[in-house]
Amino acid sequence: SSSASSSSSSSSSSSSSSSDASATANATANATFNYRGDASESYKSFWNSTPLFVHVPKTGGTAIEQLIKSQKLDVKQYSVGPRCYWHTPPPNYQRHSFAVVRSILSRMHSELCWVRVFASKDIFDSYVERGAFRGTPNCTMYNSYIIAALKKHNEDPAYDFCHLVPQWCYISQLDYVLPHVSELQPLLRSFHPRFINGTVGHPMSVKDKCHKKDLSSCINSTAMAMLRDHFLDDFEYLEPFIASLDPNDPETWKVPGKVELSDYVRVDYSCKGTSKTLRPGHANCNRHPESCALTFEECGNLTLNDTGCGSVFNYGGTPTGGPSTLATGGKCECIVLHANCDDHKTANITRGELIKRSNLTRRCPSREMLKPTPTTTTTMPPIPFNYRGNASQDYRTFWNHTPYFMHIPKTGGTAIEKAIKDTNLNVTQYSVGSPCYWHTPPKQYLRHGFAVVRSVLERMHSELCWVRVFASPDIFDSYVERGAYRGTVDCDMYNSYILAAIKKHTENPEYNFCHLVPQWCYVSQLDYAIPHTSELRPVIHSFHPNLANPNLGHAMTTHDDCQKANLSSCINSTAMAALRDHFVDDFEYLEPFLKTLDPANPETWRVPGTVEVSKNQQVGTHCVNKAATKVLTVGTQGCGDTTTTGCTPSFYTCGKLAIDDMDCGGVFNYWGTPAGGPADTPKGGRCECILAGYSCNDAKQPQVTKGELIKRPGQMPRKCPSR
Repeated sequence: SSSASSSSSSSSSSSSSSSDASATANATANATFNYRGDASESYKSFWNSTPLFVHVPKTGGTAIEQLIKSQKLDVKQYSVGPRCYWHTPPPNYQRHSFAVVRSILSRMHSELCWVRVFASKDIFDSYVERGAFRGTPNCTMYNSYIIAALKKHNEDPAYDFCHLVPQWCYISQLDYVLPHVSELQPLLRSFHPRFINGTVGHPMSVKDKCHKKDLSSCINSTAMAMLRDHFLDDFEYLEPFIASLDPNDPETWKVPGKVELSDYVRVDYSCKGTSKTLRPGHANCNRHPESCALTFEECGNLTLNDTGCGSVFNYGGTPTGGPSTLATGGKCECIVLHANCDDHKTANITRGELIKRSNLTRRCPSREMLKPTPTTTTTMPPIPFNYRGNASQDYRTFWNHTPYFMHIPKTGGTAIEKAIKDTNLNVTQYSVGSPCYWHTPPKQYLRHGFAVVRSVLERMHSELCWVRVFASPDIFDSYVERGAYRGTVDCDMYNSYILAAIKKHTENPEYNFCHLVPQWCYVSQLDYAIPHTSELRPVIHSFHPNLANPNLGHAMTTHDDCQKANLSSCINSTAMAALRDHFVDDFEYLEPFLKTLDPANPETWRVPGTVEVSKNQQVGTHCVNKAATKVLTVGTQGCGDTTTTGCTPSFYTCGKLAIDDMDCGGVFNYWGTPAGGPADTPKGGRCECILAGYSCNDAKQPQVTKGELIKRPGQMPRKCPSR
């Protein structure tokens, strides 16, 4: 063991001192490292291939991710989504793969410290609802956290980006694991030639008071019993390896197991991705077996034995019936190593995969658990753009009224604004003046209002590209002061920008014309939301008759290198946590709608919620717009008698009249007070509303109360700037 370590050290040292890249490769070609297992042909194959890194949450994977990105190493990173993105456990075997693992108790401690500082507040709140204590980490708090967190993750295994999914759910489908040690760099350099000169950006060591606390001796019997049940496989398979390590001479582990065909198959499906043909197929496979994979199992074995293949293959036939009698009968192709693919309905094709049969995984989430929670029509009913024949009455009413456009920043609204102005369309545009003018979130319900919405990650990407070119230099300078990098757009720059921009907007939500105010702050007070698509023109045309012929000045398509850069896969866990906290409502309410869209047939969304009278009321104030006022009741001197015709007996009754009148917007005036009923004046009990799509100016007026309507969308926005 020590001689292997010495050999590794000397090889790494001599290689890194050479300036010739080929000499480095030659010097490391026969290098050894401290390795628990048989250094077989499989490891030599791994040594000469591109490694695949799988990020197990809370094992120091962010340091390796940053190393790969910052130094542009030829190392692939596993990421499949949709709920846990790069933290999703692989459902099948990953050839030439590795991960970092750590002690269960050390990982649980790290997770507590992370979730208290970096995770969305909602995550720890959900643990508090299940019995966790807030405050300074101590033994009582730690035990309550363990029990509550495991309870929540048993309810939803993919919660919090799969942060508490057992490590064995990842490791069981990989080739190698590295132990989590304080000095990972030398171990990583001797592990694979692609890391020979890698410098780990930050050591995985103690950073704050939470990490410095010794909580391992705190765990009581109840919490330990839950840990042993939840991490059953980790305790049985990983802990013995970790516990037996020599800290001064750590080893890498070859994960045991045999690769074979998985039981998971999809008949009449093919996985579309970069593929490699193993057998071309033939119309008559019985007479031309050399061109055909005669059985599903044979196609799987061809995939298994070809080191250029990943773990997914497509077979021209069915698992039980052999090759189909088509021109492509018996065709066998695999998806190449480290390439992703998407399943598509394809007749007479069966999609198969390879799986590593190691020890059983007994506590892993199923494929179904990792899928996004399906939306239901009760909370999020989509309405087709073309209302004819199947739209609700309120949409027909909207169709016959002037639409009210709300421009949410960085959703393509400029194209619609330009079309409205250039074509002189009968569409009202929302604008209230300072602090953000047409980007100011509405304070009350905007009847007949609509906006365009887009994915949080797309919107953030677009904002970065915009602020670098079109915004005042002072804006980006303020982000640089908070840690953002200048220069070429890459992963490091993008992550630094996200953290700095959100920090600035948390300090001042209206900064940069409200460009990073969450979309839900706008949408929650509207009637309809249109998804941001590359071809918005046909969507807008069919949405409302007043928008039937707009000439959208510019399509919302790629314009420059920044827009073309694929940054969605760049976002590290810290930046993603900041995004999920800042845009908590967008992720919860808008992202499910956007993810379930059919790109070929996008739908508009009727924003759910009930309209009611807002608690915000201004006694002695009259909102004035004589040209856009509708009288609902005229009021009389004798309004104290509630049977008197022409009177509204209370402030809330006036608000209800405004709600029920589809001509009214979100503001009404009532002659009286909210508590005392109509005032004893010649106009007592009068009720009027400001028409939808119109603004009004507040003026002092004794015995009049200005009221507002507000839309209650189930849960009110949690991250919106106050008045």
